Amino acid sequence: MRRVDPHSHDQRPVGRARLLLVLGGNLLLAAPEPDRLRAALRTLEVLAVFDAFENELTELATHAM
Repeated sequence: MRRVDPHSHDQRPVGRARLLLVLGGNLLLAAPEPDRLRAALRTLEVLAVFDAFENELTELATHAM
């Protein structure tokens, strides 16, 4: 993985996201293109969802609490 120069103005991450942590809520309900988001979430190595209720996002999660 390429390192990012801390003095560079271009601090965009390199590569793809590997992990997403969701604290409450269902991103799929807020997304304008839920099918596209669902497909992207399935590519993550870890999808950790902390929610009081089971929903479609907790079903996709690799870790749900």
